[in-house]
Amino acid sequence: MPAERPTLAFRARKIPAVAASRSGLRALALRGEAVVFDLAAGGEALRQACENARGLGVPVWGWIEVGRDEAAAEAHPEWMHAPQHPEWLQAFPDWSGGPTALVAPWICVNNRAAFNYALERVRALVQNAPPLEGLFLNDIQGPPAGCGCGNVLCRSWDNSPGEKIAPTPYANPDVFFPQVFWHACAHALVDTLPISRICPIICGECEIGVTLGGVESPDEQLGSCRGIPCARPCAQVYWPGLVRALAAERGGPSAVGLLTPYKLFGRDVPLYGDTAAWVGASVTHYREYDPAAQVIAVTQGWDVTPEELAAQIEQAASNGAWGTLVLEEPLDQSWWPAAPPADYAPIVPPVS
Repeated sequence: MPAERPTLAFRARKIPAVAASRSGLRALALRGEAVVFDLAAGGEALRQACENARGLGVPVWGWIEVGRDEAAAEAHPEWMHAPQHPEWLQAFPDWSGGPTALVAPWICVNNRAAFNYALERVRALVQNAPPLEGLFLNDIQGPPAGCGCGNVLCRSWDNSPGEKIAPTPYANPDVFFPQVFWHACAHALVDTLPISRICPIICGECEIGVTLGGVESPDEQLGSCRGIPCARPCAQVYWPGLVRALAAERGGPSAVGLLTPYKLFGRDVPLYGDTAAWVGASVTHYREYDPAAQVIAVTQGWDVTPEELAAQIEQAASNGAWGTLVLEEPLDQSWWPAAPPADYAPIVPPVS
C-alpha cells in the first residue's frame, strides 16, 4: 500500500481583498482553508471581504509586510542597509554611485528607530482592521543581499547607522532582532490577538557551507553569492541561532512561517531534484535546528501550474511542515541600489 500522506494542521491562501469573491471564499470553506488579507490594503474592500469570509465560516488572518516598506525607506534612508561587499551591484550595471549603496526599499528592523516605527505600524494596522483570527508578520529580518553578495536569501545584516536592537552578526550575538520584534508585537497586541496566533515569517539564510536536500553547499555550486564565502556567520551561526531563538520551548511563537517561493527565489533548478524539492529541503533544514517547530511553508501560488503548486504542498507536507500558506498574489521581493544621504555612516565600512 502507498504511504499515507501527512496531514497538514493549517492551510491558508493569501488573496487580494478586491479579488475575494463569494464563490472563491466558499471554495476555501469547503477545503477547510483560512484566508489571508494584506492589512495595508485597508478600505471598504478589506472590510467587505472579511465580512463575507466570516459569513461563510472562513477564518480570516491578516498579513503585514514589515521590512520592505517603500514609504518608510524614502522618508528615512538612514534606516536602510549598506552592504559591506559591492558584488551585489554587478546586477545593476547602470549604477554609477560607487561601492556604498543602500538596499532600497527595505528598512532594517534592527535599527531602533525603524523598529519603533514598524511596531507602531503593526499595532495601528491591526487595530484598524476588522476582527482577525491571526496575523502573519513577513520580512522581519534584514534586507536581501545582506553581506553584499547579491543572494536573495542573505538576510542577517544591518549596517545602518544608529542604535541597534541586537549587535552585528560579526559578534555572533545571543540576541536576534526578529525574535525581539515578534515578541514586541505579541505584547503590543495582547488585548487583540492571542500570542499563539501571531506568526512571524522568515526567510532561510544563504546555502554556503551547509547541506540542504542532500546537496552540499548549494549556493556555492550555483554561484548565488558571487564568490563571497560568508558561511560564517550567516548560514552556520546566525541562521541556526535565529531558529533556536524562535523555538516555542524558549518562549517563541507557536508556529513560524518559512518563505519558500521556489521560483521567485531561483530555486527551480535540477540541482535540488524533483519539482519544488527545494521547498521540502528548506522545511527539513529548518527543523534540523528545531525538530519540534511547527513550520508553515509559505509557497508560491502565482506563475505556477496546478501541478507545480501541488508539488510544493506535497514537498512541504512530506518533509514535516505543520501547515502551508499559498500566496496567490505575487510577493514583491525586489530591491535596488540607492544613494545614501550625505551624513550616512555605516557601522562597518564597505569594501571598496
